Amino acid sequence: MQCLAGFIKPGFYLLALRALYGFTFLLLLWNDEIKATLVDLGLNPILRVNCVYSNKHLTIIFYIDNFVLVYPKKYEDYAD
Repeated sequence: MQCLAGFIKPGFYLLALRALYGFTFLLLLWNDEIKATLVDLGLNPILRVNCVYSNKHLTIIFYIDNFVLVYPKKYEDYAD
């Protein structure tokens, strides 16, 4: 993230006093991070379906920062 012109001072940082909701690029960064993490955990994306990943044990559906895990009871330990 870059400072706006006129706010750059060497040795100083900006403190965000409010959440950064509404910034499209932040949503894209968050989405990329979640996708990479799910793949690292062994989940595969479902083709032609956004935000749904699964493996033989569970399915994860997410939208921004909301997640739903779907799994059979016998895989409850795996999901935890």
